[in-house]
Amino acid sequence: MRKIIRPITIKAIAVLLILSPFLNIYEYLFFGRTSHWLLVRHDFSFQSVIGLVTMLLAIFSGIGLYYIKRWGWYLFLGFSGYVTVFSVIRLFMVKTGFAVMITSLLVVVLAITIYLISRNTRLPYLSNQFRGWRIRDRIPLAIPVQIQLDENPDVSIATKTIDFSELGALVELAPDAYPLTLGQRMQIQFNIGARDPIILSGVVVQVRESAPGAFLVGLKFVRVRRDKRAIIERFINAHYTPRYRVALTAECRNEKGEKVRAKTWNVSSGGCYISATGTTFEKDDRVRIELHIPASSGHRTVLCAGTVVWVNHDDRFGKPPGFGITITKFKKGRIAFSRLLLRLSRTAEMAR
Repeated sequence: MRKIIRPITIKAIAVLLILSPFLNIYEYLFFGRTSHWLLVRHDFSFQSVIGLVTMLLAIFSGIGLYYIKRWGWYLFLGFSGYVTVFSVIRLFMVKTGFAVMITSLLVVVLAITIYLISRNTRLPYLSNQFRGWRIRDRIPLAIPVQIQLDENPDVSIATKTIDFSELGALVELAPDAYPLTLGQRMQIQFNIGARDPIILSGVVVQVRESAPGAFLVGLKFVRVRRDKRAIIERFINAHYTPRYRVALTAECRNEKGEKVRAKTWNVSSGGCYISATGTTFEKDDRVRIELHIPASSGHRTVLCAGTVVWVNHDDRFGKPPGFGITITKFKKGRIAFSRLLLRLSRTAEMAR
């Protein structure tokens, strides 16, 4: 079972939602006084039924949030809006101190909801990929890294990242690699195009088995200087948008008249990577791209103009030989391409 480390704020919100019916919060909201949390002392009326439903929604919302369930996330959003509307209506109807207190409390809950909508926090609820809880999104890039342990400088581990951000990375250790354990400190060296290799201090924050004898290890960068973080951020912004693994038939023609018929390795909203060998395509070449998208009623053709942004001759970043293209203009099939990306975001594997 994959263990998700939740931040204390999420735990607190989930527990508060589960306990809120027992704290009589909704009794004050609906009836202006405290009584039994199940409303057994009230007559069976519309107001009582609504109050009971609200309490049950609070409990299930808290459970769904805590266990990282998609239905729990949507239930929480709906519940927050629903209760806020009722609190505002009651405030205007009764204008009591209790109503002001409860409305103020629910405004705080709504503010927390807005915070949770932020992409970094809601990702575990809506993503098909296991990400755990992070304060930065990690992108799937295979970057060669060299690890040297502080406690044993003679140990040097060569591996690649599975995903990567300016604050940490996930790497995979082979069965015969030196084992890493939680809390170990190290020096991590990698090169992402800067003049000199970047060396950062790091600590192991997660270890889990990925295959018999192999482990995925989460590394947190510590005391990252501002200039080094800026280099990493520029690299990420220049090289990555969400990409999905899919093999589409593609035809590319450059201004020199060379034509390549191959398969895509991945696609994104801004371009694609073409897996091809033996071509003379070069960086900054302007190209015409034709992509063929399978559809239930046949094939859809996407025609667009683009520019070669990098050429890969030696399997860099875990990609086969080929070249990356950024799309500059759609000439045909923009809607079909957008629908493809929407479908892939739900079903396809995230790609490097």
